Amino acid sequence: LTRIGLTAGRLRVRDALEEEFRGLGIEVQGIVWRPNGSMALIKGSIVREGDIVSGALVEEIRQGEIIFNYKGVRSRLSAGK
Repeated sequence: LTRIGLTAGRLRVRDALEEEFRGLGIEVQGIVWRPNGSMALIKGSIVREGDIVSGALVEEIRQGEIIFNYKGVRSRLSAGK
């Protein structure tokens, strides 16, 4: 039961951080994907992997989505969302 309680606690923290991340209002306006150096347009600025946007790390730019790391939680956003 202790493990279940710990797991439930971690999930609550993760859910809270996911909600906090969504509250940042990051909107991916476009993605230019290339195998050797992708970039994205967010809030009118060009960003690349490793950049910080509203406190979230742009961890990976993929075809059609960006993986952010916000306080240790990975979240995905697609262009136009």
